[in-house]
Amino acid sequence: MMRKTKRPVPPVELDQARDQVTLGVPARPEMWSIVRMTASVLAARLELTFEEVEDLRLAVTELCSSCAVGAALDATCEARFEISGDRFELHLDISTVEGSPPPTGEQGHFSMLELSKQILLATVDDHAIDPVQDGLRHAYLRKDSTPMALR
Repeated sequence: MMRKTKRPVPPVELDQARDQVTLGVPARPEMWSIVRMTASVLAARLELTFEEVEDLRLAVTELCSSCAVGAALDATCEARFEISGDRFELHLDISTVEGSPPPTGEQGHFSMLELSKQILLATVDDHAIDPVQDGLRHAYLRKDSTPMALR
């Protein structure tokens, strides 16, 4: 019987230019798992630890949920992922969204959006949720990768 020698699998080489993936889903909570799964698969291409990928998954859910506050029942979510050798970015566009301010929590308690903001601050390197403009809300998050050799 002939034995095959195992060769190490070379890491995926990313272009210096960013790879982009665009995904469109209905803007409903049950669809966030599709956005989260796509983010996980793409994040695996970077040198992120298991914990960093899990943090990113949580951040994606929080960003989607926060961005969809006030969304119409037939609203859509377009997620654009941009991946480079050391950076993961997610740009979300939710339409149609009402421009009214989201409800706040009781005094002394975090509102849903305040809690999401704290989670995003703890899990990603940068994020923003823009105010609604012409029925569209844009949001963004960025997670940088630290090469394994520098950890």
